[in-house]
Order: sequence, then structure tokens, then C-alpha cells
Amino acid sequence: MPGRLPGQGRSRRGPVRGRTATRVPYRDRMGLLILILLAALIIFMVVSAVIAALHVLFWVALVLFIVFGALRLSGSVRRRSRR
Repeated sequence: MPGRLPGQGRSRRGPVRGRTATRVPYRDRMGLLILILLAALIIFMVVSAVIAALHVLFWVALVLFIVFGALRLSGSVRRRSRR
């Protein structure tokens, strides 16, 4: 368009008084939605990590239970064979 200066947008209005002049990306609902999604993702990751840790601890406890049970049984068998 003729007569338009570089850097001038379509709006010819100046800055509105009482409002900040800076533009903040993702304001209002979009920003809130992004924060909620990030919070849900972080909560999901923390819960998954806790469940994974409990799963590993369960298997470690199960292996230790089997090993100690086998050692105890083999020890009682050895004692009986000596008598």
C-alpha cells in the first residue's frame, strides 16, 4: 500500500494506555494449557519412575528370597547327611 512506512502494521492505533507494551507469547488460555500439559507430563514421569523402582525392588527381593531359601535348604540337607 502506498504511504505505508516500514515497520508499520495494519493497525494504525498507538499503544493502549494501562496495558503493557511488550508482547508475551502464549498468554491467557494457551499458556495455561501448555503449563497444564507440562505438569501432567512431569507427574506421569514421576509416577512411572516410582512404579519402575518398586518393580525392580520387588524382583531383587524375590531373587534374594529364592537364594536365601535355597541356601537354607542346602544347609539343612548337609546337616542331615552328616548324622
